[in-house]
Amino acid sequence: MSTRVPCTPYQWMQLLGTRLSADPYSGFLGRALDLGPGLSVADGRLIAERLLRRHAALRVRFLDEEGHIAQDVRPWSALPAGLSAPDPLPGPPVAAVPGLPLQSVFPEPPDPFGDHPAQARLVTDTAGHLWLCLLVHHAQVDAHSMGRLVASAAEEVAAVATTPGPAPVSVAESTATEAYTTAVRALNARSAEDCAGAAEYWREQYGHHTRFADMSAPGPAPRGPARAALSADDVRALMDAGRRLNATPTMLAHTALVALAHRHLPDAVVPVGVPMSLRDLDGVGFDDVGLCINVLPAVVPVPEGASLTALLAAVRRKIVELQEFKYLPLWRTIELSGLRRSDLAHRQTTMFAVTLAVHIRRTDAVSETAATLVSEAPPVPGMHLDVSLAPGGGTVALAWRPDSPPLRPPDELLAEYVAVLRQLAADATAPVAALPAGPGAPPDFADRETVLAAVLAGVEEVTGAPADAERSFFDAGGNSMTVARLAALLRRKGLRLKVRDIFEQPVPEDLSAVLAERHAARTPA
Repeated sequence: MSTRVPCTPYQWMQLLGTRLSADPYSGFLGRALDLGPGLSVADGRLIAERLLRRHAALRVRFLDEEGHIAQDVRPWSALPAGLSAPDPLPGPPVAAVPGLPLQSVFPEPPDPFGDHPAQARLVTDTAGHLWLCLLVHHAQVDAHSMGRLVASAAEEVAAVATTPGPAPVSVAESTATEAYTTAVRALNARSAEDCAGAAEYWREQYGHHTRFADMSAPGPAPRGPARAALSADDVRALMDAGRRLNATPTMLAHTALVALAHRHLPDAVVPVGVPMSLRDLDGVGFDDVGLCINVLPAVVPVPEGASLTALLAAVRRKIVELQEFKYLPLWRTIELSGLRRSDLAHRQTTMFAVTLAVHIRRTDAVSETAATLVSEAPPVPGMHLDVSLAPGGGTVALAWRPDSPPLRPPDELLAEYVAVLRQLAADATAPVAALPAGPGAPPDFADRETVLAAVLAGVEEVTGAPADAERSFFDAGGNSMTVARLAALLRRKGLRLKVRDIFEQPVPEDLSAVLAERHAARTPA
């Protein structure tokens, strides 16, 4: 017997991110629990069953029916045999269990929608300790619940040491299932109220609704790509710099892109789309699997007088944040909260000013694949920068939409980008301001009315909705990406403007109350 329960918005977004990622282990938490020395495999199985019985959330299987995701809460007896009685890892004892890669412990890729959404294995190390390795999805067990599992493991080890025998059921299955489904339904009820308020709020803000069929209509053919070559020495220097600076190639390429934007747009906060999976270590490239999905925004402000090293540190922090809270930015972007997966997959790639894809190739034979990706269509209206690195050299390609041309001639922009990459590889301590200067700084506007008029015109251009001095786009927290796009537009028009970091944008907890207050203020007495 099982119980069908709708997913909460948080679970839904977690699962969506997994579906969009090219990494089959994306979204899964791996944890190795030390059960201690002197335990047999039978003891380990007993501990695992007792441990997992106490956590009802592990009894969830997710269902995807025509784009609508739900969860099936199953009693313990319906769990896969491999989870209730984990098999030991074959082969000799291992030396360092916590450092084992997930693929070696769980070689079969997990699938939150499959028959084995959670997996467990027993591992013996060279010191004679028995370890219980768990692999579960974020939408099933969050970091807090995983911490509770770790604490519970010590209790179960002690219980097995004192009272060996059949595993008692700590909580009746029916009671645990009922408690879990009741909690999920309560979360859904609250989320439904919030989402209804958010949807109504954004309908009012934008003043129109765009059908998906219209959003996905083919746009103008992309221009380019313009290309610049990287020598084998350039690639080697970048890889060496990455190891020296503890940075992946994506981080280095992103840092150079932000530095270039700073040169042409002082004080800019540039929204950049980066791949969902950032496993771009040397020889293990995201695009080795043939996908190029730009999903997450990484918005990095440039501090005054910052060096390339400081800028790289800011990029690294932002990428680490995006990995730790992988799907939070999309959820914080309120306009995306109620869309189906197919809508979101398109919508989230139309938010960025620039997208960046980095390809690391093991051999030179496939190095041209990266260039063909760009020549077909850039993922967004704007610019798409494609960096391909191989042992024998690399290429940097730039494609753009005719209605959103680059700030500078493409060949000049590429030459500047390659120069910044080389500077980053040679001496990352160079200050950003000391890089070759671009166009002169835009003028300051001292007249408040002029500034206000420019902002209102920019809001109308970016959102398509009428704007006036009494109708602020920002007073309810705003959409971080739209704010960033608006800021970029205003800077191109010569208005110096600073925008706070995306992670510092306030988002009200109850948009429906904000909406009611706004309506009340506009209603004539």
